[in-house]
Amino acid sequence: MHGAAAPGLPPHLRRGGGGADSDGSALADGAGLLGRGRTGFKDLRLAIDSRPFEGAGRVEDTFNLLGHAARKIVTAAAKLTDSTREEICRKAGVPLLLSSSIKAGLDINWNDPIQKDEAIERLAGQLARLNDWLDKKELAIEEPLKPYIEALSQVRKQDLEVENGRVRLRRGVAEDRRVSIEDPDMRHGRKSKSKRFNGYKQHIAADLDSTLILACALTPANRPEEEATPALQADLERWDLHIESLSIDRAYVNSSLVQEVVESGGTVLAKPWSGRNSRAPNLFGKRDFNIRARPGRGV
Repeated sequence: MHGAAAPGLPPHLRRGGGGADSDGSALADGAGLLGRGRTGFKDLRLAIDSRPFEGAGRVEDTFNLLGHAARKIVTAAAKLTDSTREEICRKAGVPLLLSSSIKAGLDINWNDPIQKDEAIERLAGQLARLNDWLDKKELAIEEPLKPYIEALSQVRKQDLEVENGRVRLRRGVAEDRRVSIEDPDMRHGRKSKSKRFNGYKQHIAADLDSTLILACALTPANRPEEEATPALQADLERWDLHIESLSIDRAYVNSSLVQEVVESGGTVLAKPWSGRNSRAPNLFGKRDFNIRARPGRGV
């Protein structure tokens, strides 16, 4: 693998369209190549990169996640029992769900950590009563309720903990934390140290010469890039191609696709590490080379 600056995706593909080829001319060119009988790409120069893909679900904090799931449960239970939401809330002992919002019903100073701890314990107690009522009425197994009962259980497990017999908000952030009730696969992600996003990562593999997109994949925002390569490889297998060079972000270095390209005699191009890599001190970094831009050589 070479430590050269990888060309990466063309700019119009990185920003999601709107460039010179946003009218689909890149795809038209690719279709034309295939239409003329080109059944394979010889000496293909492939580039893979990822970009944030915002999820459609609403991202909420712990209180609102719990309240959102519980309201959905109450609404579904009301339909199944031919009752009103108000009747279900009273029978199940969850008056907080009758408020315009969970936080409005709790009515506390949200800057006071003691009041927040008391509020989450109060909310958790009412949700426990809701679960007991559902079990008693044998509604927990009904299909309309199951996704939201599972969501409620997941949020409680990831965001709450019991300390000295009292329920409290978990310290720190749980691994693989769910952030949306309606879109269960959405996750928190980072494009950089300062830029966060919620949803997914979109992975695109494009032919650098024709700019034709040959493969794509979608992963939760918190997953490493290398996990997208099996799906990308499945798409690439539909084409009769040989990858001569693969331009990637360093996050894809440990992927199975990189190994496949290297074993087939291809070249992998990736941006070099800025300095000595503390996680792998025996590897070379950018500062270990004398880069000569004009002749295009590095020593």
